[in-house]
Amino acid sequence: VPFSGRDEERDLAWGLLRATGDGVPRALLIEGPSGCGMSRLAEWLCCRAEETGQAIALRAAHSRQGSVRDGLPGLVARHLRVPVGLDQVGLARWVDRACEVEAIGDAGRLVELLSPTEAGRLVRADERHALLERFVRSVGRDRRVIVWLDDAQWGADALAFANGLLRAVGLQALIV
Repeated sequence: VPFSGRDEERDLAWGLLRATGDGVPRALLIEGPSGCGMSRLAEWLCCRAEETGQAIALRAAHSRQGSVRDGLPGLVARHLRVPVGLDQVGLARWVDRACEVEAIGDAGRLVELLSPTEAGRLVRADERHALLERFVRSVGRDRRVIVWLDDAQWGADALAFANGLLRAVGLQALIV
């Protein structure tokens, strides 16, 4: 279904993305009642930016109930295309290969972030956020990054991470 209308909103979003070229992260808050097309606008921005080579989109989804792919770990898992249900060994192999292909550092720490076992997870928010900032920088070393926090009202950790990203120096990122 083609995206129609919302020209003013699309122009604003696109302008904010272009402005991040100065190395100062920006945020775009899309708010409104349920069903009014907020996610569709963010999806348009991400798809258009990727198809024109302007940015790489990273998406973190959130829900009231929570799921395996929710939150910031889901953002990493989606980008690295990690299959659901891998055990710890399979996860480590997959992440190592994906990080090697994309020249992303911190593979071992990313495995901890994505670990299916509670014992293996990064618990401290400051460690998680520092790791994720390095991940975003690495993914976006050659172009801008859109960090889409879909349904962020259910993701307090993601909102805290976004707040930290907005203070990052030299990061070409738009947080949506």
